[in-house]
Amino acid sequence: MADKMYSELIESFISNYAPPERIAARKDAEKEARDLIAENLGHLSKDQLSQFFKVADRDYENGSLKEGRYGITFLGNNRKLIAEQPETVNKWIKELWEVSEAKAYSLVDQFLKEKPIKGAGGGFPSFILYLRDPDLFNIWIKVMIGGINVVTDEVLAHDYKSYNSAVNSFRETYHLEPQTLDIVLTLIGRENTPVPETKSEDTISADYLFSTASFELLDKLHAAPVAVTYHANKENFKKLVEFPLQSLLKEVVTHLPCKMISKMETEKKIFARILKNDYGKGGAWDFYWGALFPKGGERTTDAQLFVWMDHESLEAGFYMGEHGKEQKERFLKNAGLFGKDIGKLLDAQTRDKSLSLGGEDRLFSGNDLTFEQWLKEVSTTSMRAGVSIKRAEVLTSSRNELVNRISILFKQLFPLVLMATTENPMSEVDDYVDDKVSKPPILPVLDSPSYNIDDAMAEVFIEESGFQEILDLIQYKKNIILQGPPGVGKTFIAKRLAYAMMGVKDASRVEMIQFHQSYSYEDFIQGYRPNGDGGFELKNGIFYDFCRRAQEDDLRDYFFIIDEINRGNLSKIFGELLMLIESDKRDKSFAMPLTYSRTAADRFYIPKNLHFIGTMNTADRSLAIVDYALRRRFSFVDLKPNFGDKFSEHLESKDVPKDLIKRIIDKINQLNSDISSDQKNLGAGFCIGHSFFCPNGGIAKYDQVWFEMIIKREIAPLVREYWFDDENKAQQKIAGLLSV
Repeated sequence: MADKMYSELIESFISNYAPPERIAARKDAEKEARDLIAENLGHLSKDQLSQFFKVADRDYENGSLKEGRYGITFLGNNRKLIAEQPETVNKWIKELWEVSEAKAYSLVDQFLKEKPIKGAGGGFPSFILYLRDPDLFNIWIKVMIGGINVVTDEVLAHDYKSYNSAVNSFRETYHLEPQTLDIVLTLIGRENTPVPETKSEDTISADYLFSTASFELLDKLHAAPVAVTYHANKENFKKLVEFPLQSLLKEVVTHLPCKMISKMETEKKIFARILKNDYGKGGAWDFYWGALFPKGGERTTDAQLFVWMDHESLEAGFYMGEHGKEQKERFLKNAGLFGKDIGKLLDAQTRDKSLSLGGEDRLFSGNDLTFEQWLKEVSTTSMRAGVSIKRAEVLTSSRNELVNRISILFKQLFPLVLMATTENPMSEVDDYVDDKVSKPPILPVLDSPSYNIDDAMAEVFIEESGFQEILDLIQYKKNIILQGPPGVGKTFIAKRLAYAMMGVKDASRVEMIQFHQSYSYEDFIQGYRPNGDGGFELKNGIFYDFCRRAQEDDLRDYFFIIDEINRGNLSKIFGELLMLIESDKRDKSFAMPLTYSRTAADRFYIPKNLHFIGTMNTADRSLAIVDYALRRRFSFVDLKPNFGDKFSEHLESKDVPKDLIKRIIDKINQLNSDISSDQKNLGAGFCIGHSFFCPNGGIAKYDQVWFEMIIKREIAPLVREYWFDDENKAQQKIAGLLSV
């Protein structure tokens, strides 16, 4: 890439995303954090640690200061976890602050190896070094790694020293201030290429990895598989073929269980080259691929899980390296000894619709062989299993759909790798299949915005102290129920509590359902459902899958929101898990078999990082007194109508006339006073909430006509229901609301 192109791109990034006031705010925050360390080196209290990360993570956007400069690295639960370990944290801060430059890199390596601080990843030691000397050290976080990988055309995710040197060289070449580097490199990484071109179907997006142009490039390479073809289109090949496929495989890796990651190489030399190593003859492959293979091995010789793309399709699956004689022999031996049992275990898993087992063709067209049949017949020429996703399907499959599909496929096929690398694989395969294969993938939301209490305060009509009390209660009890009359924003607040506690607006870690009287254990946990063959198969429920995801990602908070929780029969829905939702029974030691567990070893538990937020409408007459089981396991939080200053300011910001705002407040407050005073039939739990009058952008003008519409369509039916036995009184109340 020519320096001029980089310069133009960086100049546009600085102009649009790094104005002087933003950089000045970052420098001030760094100085404040640096001073806090210097004044209390080795003796920072929990509160000081929390304040330190809050200050250091401060940024300036859209005219105001806010947290989240480093994404989720030092936000929410991560920050809380780190601050709760002052002794260990102080020890490492002091060592990093005082270590010589020569030994700093080995200290970072030691930190990564030992992982001494829960919640602190690779970003922590480099973050401290950066604050100590921004001109010498750089922060080592995922978004910056992605950018420098693009710039250098290398993978620098496993060596801080090499990464730091590359970033310093980049900064010096383009005369960048340290405070701009995370902005510039993040944007370069997101672009997937440093070439600023017009946005068209030729560019990939956050939603779709491949475009028609990707396949057109591969068409050219198929027609003329020579180096000249590649070099003439090099930047487009990198942008539209190589980077998207690399991104796909790397995202798949983030969803694989620890048992796979511990055995497979996921970073070094996992991607091939399009250009052939043919001693100067100028040849090129007409495809591009990458593969995960056993640590210490090679792509060309070992069992592997691959992703491969040519002008016709995208393929993924299991394959044996062309020169892997030893592993092929072991695979065949194990197939003979254990193929029947392992085949049955694999056949019990959900099968990809296009899965093909065996065959000598490179492309997988799909077949009906079972794993048990294939392993009985497998030979050295048929050691392949996978799917071929044809061109048209690739172009209509989103990034998340491809990641989801391939990660599930890799999990299912991993036992084949164990058959090629383990002398006696049966116990290991059995353990793996029971423990990991059936777990659903964790799909991250890309570029999720940060979210804190300040953000919540801008959206909800609750005082900050009250909001913080609810957060503390969730942390302590794990399970809460927001109860209140209709229209107080229970569901809206539930999601904002989740986002604030996570420190990021990540919808992938928040699941929401609504209970009803017909909701069952089979819907929620697990049960048998009809399949397409006229029989029944065991299907996991929504909570089972969500809980498994939380178990695999135990350093981050997950939230399960149950709307109208008191409408369901909790004993019927939760079954044996009703005990496990209690806050003091949230670990593996309390794991128990489920109703439909196939074996006694198939046990289930609810992790500590999963929180329940229920909502309950106190004006619902159809419900009996709340079950004691519910009362004992959940803490209840009362939410009340709020027609105060925040409500007025919100309506003013939506251009609601001031005289109409006053009329709304006066009339609804009077109605609520009447409702509350009717202790015999109603009471405070039946009051009218403020959210009925919070404009949602659905109409052009919020005036008297809008107000009357809300009264007639929303409030009047409630009033008639409240005084169903006194029609005259109900009509009197409604008339009073509509009077000017």
